[in-house]
Amino acid sequence: FNWVRLDSTDPIAAFSDDLVDKRDERIKRRVYAKLDVAIREGNRIEVQTHHVRRYSLFLNETLIDPAKPLTVITNGAVSFAGTVTPSVETLLRQARLRQDPQRLFTIHLPIAVPTPDP
Repeated sequence: FNWVRLDSTDPIAAFSDDLVDKRDERIKRRVYAKLDVAIREGNRIEVQTHHVRRYSLFLNETLIDPAKPLTVITNGAVSFAGTVTPSVETLLRQARLRQDPQRLFTIHLPIAVPTPDP
């Protein structure tokens, strides 16, 4: 998805700049970060993660209705509930970074993934 970004993960398998694995144990055990996301009716976003500590959602009026409260559910728990405000600053920053007029986002919503109970 072009509107979701992984910001922080647990220690996971790593590759060198030329995409060659470093032969570490995490690659052998297939320890990778994973994030699945779906937008549901009623301004609800559901996210399932594995080995992710923080992620960001980049939203606009096409994806959600910013006039209504938004709920983000991460791994079955509410990670955000409330209103979001579109920002011209976010729009300009994202336009500069992405350089794609089809991918303009006015809302940046960082989410900390709740730590599961042991």
